[in-house]
Amino acid sequence: MDFADFGMYIIITVVITIMFYLVMIENKRYGKKNTDENHFTVRSPKIYLLVGILSTLFGCVCLILMTMFPNDTVNLLTFGFFLLWTILSLVFFIYLNTWKLKVDGDQITYCPFIGI
Repeated sequence: MDFADFGMYIIITVVITIMFYLVMIENKRYGKKNTDENHFTVRSPKIYLLVGILSTLFGCVCLILMTMFPNDTVNLLTFGFFLLWTILSLVFFIYLNTWKLKVDGDQITYCPFIGI
């Protein structure tokens, strides 16, 4: 194992640890909110929005770099993969922004990707 492989393992471990702690902090913050048990709204955690943004940016950067600096590894399949990655990441991000579950007494309102 060379230094580059070892460095990549360290970077991945650090990023996963940071994301884990951010989720823990978000859960503690959500638990401290004073909510009435008959009136509350459930939304997706903020860390999922961060993952959606970073994933979309990663796909965009890969597409831009493939277009600006083409080489032998860039073919239609690779371009299609990163285009699909970017589109699905964007849909994931939009879905997480719009999804919510609202409870008002006896009424439950579910707001998915489109509509109520």
